[in-house]
Amino acid sequence: MNEQDYLYIFLHVPKCAGTTFVRHIQNNFEPGETINLYPFQNFNCPVPGYKYLKSYLDIKPYFGLLDDSAKNKIKIIYGHAACYGIHEYFNKPYRYITFLRDPVERTLSNYNMGLYLFDLFKKGLISPEQKIVLERRFVNPLGEMKSFEEWINSEGVGANNLIRAILIGRYAPDVDMERSHLKEAKEVLDKFYFVGITEQYNTDAAFLYNKIGIRRFCKNHNVAKRYYFSRNKRKMLDLAISKTALDREIYDYAIKLNREFKSKENFYPSVRQIRLRRLFSDLTCRTIRD
Repeated sequence: MNEQDYLYIFLHVPKCAGTTFVRHIQNNFEPGETINLYPFQNFNCPVPGYKYLKSYLDIKPYFGLLDDSAKNKIKIIYGHAACYGIHEYFNKPYRYITFLRDPVERTLSNYNMGLYLFDLFKKGLISPEQKIVLERRFVNPLGEMKSFEEWINSEGVGANNLIRAILIGRYAPDVDMERSHLKEAKEVLDKFYFVGITEQYNTDAAFLYNKIGIRRFCKNHNVAKRYYFSRNKRKMLDLAISKTALDREIYDYAIKLNREFKSKENFYPSVRQIRLRRLFSDLTCRTIRD
């Protein structure tokens, strides 16, 4: 079977370098070949009434409205709401993929995004979708940016959000993630074709680019400057560590899966192949510009 015959389902865990991966998908596939699943963002589907995916409950009725011809054209489904199990709506072989990141760094990056959005808001440059995220997650009732401590302890943020992201669609946002959920998250990751590690993004993404058929390349996206001050970082680190104890275990488990995969699959030849293709692409573009 050709690698591109699979339906690839990319669970985009927030703040794990997924934006760069998504940009490559968007630059390489035609309309009708992908479905993006992001709550409160534009929803690229032909069915009337589905401009926005407002909740995970919208996914099932949408897929139910797609006929077999439309489903057969789909090559990649991606997004924060691309939960495990949506392959059941398709009659084709599938592969789940994702990237996971060090949970403390991910937590700090998440808050940093809030500071970035608040900065855009003050400058009048924020988009409607970004404003929804800012108001729902990062500002207090007075419209002020929450401190890191306020934010990480506020309702809707909670602890162990890496596990929550893996189990997306299974639990309400106010359900605390506990050790039983860690076990469930490990069982879900065991069913994934490949779990990439954000800290190894260039190598792991190159492998997946080769598998899904990426031929046009773009630069890394969503690399934001740090808005928080270094004098606060020790306290922020301690808070983040205390809130991500189980996330650390699922991250370590993901590293284990990643290493095992690379020891068995024809991994590095695929990486070298895509790197050579990318180098040739860069040289060709440079020659054309010159």
